[in-house]
Amino acid sequence: MFKNKVKKRYEIILFSFLMSAIMAGLMSIVITYLNLGLVDDFVSIWFQAY
Repeated sequence: MFKNKVKKRYEIILFSFLMSAIMAGLMSIVITYLNLGLVDDFVSIWFQAY
């Protein structure tokens, strides 16, 4: 279905970028939750923190 959409030489760079973005997002959502709890405007506060 998704055959060779990204060149082999760019796969490791793209994978590293996506994994670091996902991990940064997960860490910021956890830290925001631990600091504030689940408040009404949580998503917008989280986007500002990210």
